[in-house]
Amino acid sequence: MNKIELIKAEKDGLKIKDDIHRFAKEGWESISEDDIQRLKWYGLFLRNPTPGFFMLRVRIPNGFSITHQ
Repeated sequence: MNKIELIKAEKDGLKIKDDIHRFAKEGWESISEDDIQRLKWYGLFLRNPTPGFFMLRVRIPNGFSITHQ
């Protein structure tokens, strides 16, 4: 098994939701490498060029949005 598959087998990726408030209080440095991988299940990606900042990927119906959304 590769590293990502081992992380998935260790803990369900969707259970990371319970830890997000703790991460917010303790700071991004407290997030383990494994948990950074699990955050991707919710569309949250740590941005290496900007440490401490995350990118959130969302699905948009029909591929566009307008300002009041």
